[in-house]
Amino acid sequence: MKEYAFGTVFPAGDISKYKTLKKPQRTREWYWMMHEDEYNDLAKKPKSYKEILDEWKKQCPQNQDHLDDKEDKNCLYCSVTDQNIIEQAIFAYEKLLKQS
Repeated sequence: MKEYAFGTVFPAGDISKYKTLKKPQRTREWYWMMHEDEYNDLAKKPKSYKEILDEWKKQCPQNQDHLDDKEDKNCLYCSVTDQNIIEQAIFAYEKLLKQS
């Protein structure tokens, strides 16, 4: 498998081999958010997990202004409340990429 990002082809991990990786599309997006500036030569190090969480929440189509808690929990962007979720997902994804 291949991943295409920033006009370059990268090897993609076989997600079926790594059962703990949940929501692979979201995890891939977080991974590329973390490393985007590095690959574009805009930064020398990856973004922090806090920066990724902040950027992720800003993508909420309702600007994080949901009517109730149920709607908030169902929002793809607002349902992620802890940067540890992002950290664990990216760690698992990077481990998967190294195994491929």
